[in-house]
Amino acid sequence: MSQDTEKWKRRYEREKAARAEAEALLEGKSFELYEANKKLERKFRLIFESSLDGLILHDLDGTILEVNETACGLFGYTADEFVRKRLLDLHPAEALPGCREAMKDVASEGDCRFETVFRRAGGSEFPAEVTSTRFELEGKPVVQGLVHDITERKQVLEDLRTAKEEAEHANEAKSLFLATMSHEIRTPLNGIIGFTDMLLDAGLVPEQHRNVEMIRRSGDMLLNIINDILDFSRMESGRLELEEVDFSPGECIGEVLALHAQAAAAKGVALRSEFSPGLPEMVRGDVARLRQVLMNLVSNALKFTARGVVTVRCRTGDGERLWFSVKDNGVGFDPEQAERLFEPFHQGDASTTRRFGGTGLGLAVCRGLLERMGGGITAHGVPGVGADFQFHIPLARSERPVSPGGEKKTRTTLWEVISMEGLVLLAEDNPINSQLAILMLGSMGVRAHVATNGQEVLERLRSGADYRAVLMDVRMPEMDGLEATRRIRDGEAGKQWREIPIIAITANAMPADEEACREAGMTAYLSKPLRSEELQEALARAGLLAAGEL
Repeated sequence: MSQDTEKWKRRYEREKAARAEAEALLEGKSFELYEANKKLERKFRLIFESSLDGLILHDLDGTILEVNETACGLFGYTADEFVRKRLLDLHPAEALPGCREAMKDVASEGDCRFETVFRRAGGSEFPAEVTSTRFELEGKPVVQGLVHDITERKQVLEDLRTAKEEAEHANEAKSLFLATMSHEIRTPLNGIIGFTDMLLDAGLVPEQHRNVEMIRRSGDMLLNIINDILDFSRMESGRLELEEVDFSPGECIGEVLALHAQAAAAKGVALRSEFSPGLPEMVRGDVARLRQVLMNLVSNALKFTARGVVTVRCRTGDGERLWFSVKDNGVGFDPEQAERLFEPFHQGDASTTRRFGGTGLGLAVCRGLLERMGGGITAHGVPGVGADFQFHIPLARSERPVSPGGEKKTRTTLWEVISMEGLVLLAEDNPINSQLAILMLGSMGVRAHVATNGQEVLERLRSGADYRAVLMDVRMPEMDGLEATRRIRDGEAGKQWREIPIIAITANAMPADEEACREAGMTAYLSKPLRSEELQEALARAGLLAAGEL
């Protein structure tokens, strides 16, 4: 019996010791947990109070439970004033719908980020980005909203928007200035070039012919400068448009060399062209832009070559591209300057500009045009030896059938009036350009009546004369050509004139100008200076002329 008692006593002591040990361990763990919680709370409090952004603790209904010092400074309320408010009290009326939607999102999704507008204690407002997160605190769901003032960010964005608008307005002003400049220069240039052409066909004695030819070339040089400036502006604004037509590379090069033949002969420079055996007779692309590039390069080669040879080569290369080369044996240039030559307004050096002149835009325009066509250009030169400009464009073969005779020969086109009663109405307010157009038309056997503004055009049409077409200037007093065209198409001059061909003849040469003419209802567009060949083709399309070939 005593042994059992002793046994139970020892067992009791062991259990008592175990309980004491367990209690001590539990007490130690509880203390550790307590300390850990205190440490976590201190850490949370430190983060809460030291945050550079405002922190607002609120329940799911929007009742504010606690805020940090940053929030107090941001809103202008004390902590006590904050806890007597609800979250919706901090917003102006227009921001309340968005705030309510965000509160629903954080309650259902657990987090939400949105932009809103808050109102300070003094009534001023500020934009903010809010990041809300839902979590449990003492068994209850609460939301912590982090409020980041984005006033500076919004101001930067507003400044950028304002700067962008100002840049766009400046670009529009520049484009308007260039368009106006182009119009004002082209208007008198039309008379200079047009009457010069007539003088050249008037049987002048050789010396007179040479002098008039120099006037003609000077006019062409001025026109090329204007076109380079306009094209450079179009490329800067991304408004350069291309067209695709079937053309002969050989004929294109031949035309360019023919236009430079007299200038080359005067300097004692020979012009040559070389073509690879496999060159296609016809290809497809923007022949006008290709011609413009070749004109610039050949003109440059002649400018910098005192005597010698300028050679234009064309080959197919790998079969996917057309390769061109314009080579001269002129002054050349330092190879280190090759890339800089294509920069706008740059020439080899200051002495080059003084000696040879030029705007320094030609090569920049060439590169821009070629890149727009999917090609490229490089320059190679040796001082005192010469220069070689090589460029390429994608080769798109024409679907037009090749003529049995191979390469087309140069043609002379004869024009004749279909009806001896052919009569056109010429709308032109500039007396010089009006007289020039009348003389051009007369040389084709076409008579013209003149109107000096759009209102006169309508009155002339109502007079009952049998007009076959209208040649319409755009900028005219009282009523411009666009408005007159719209009224003709609307039947204001009489229903019988609604379909009459209306050909724009204008010094407005920007792409938007042609588009405006087409939208107004014009059937063709010719830009000044007016070329006799272009006018003949336009009249032929209008049905006044028939063509024959020699």
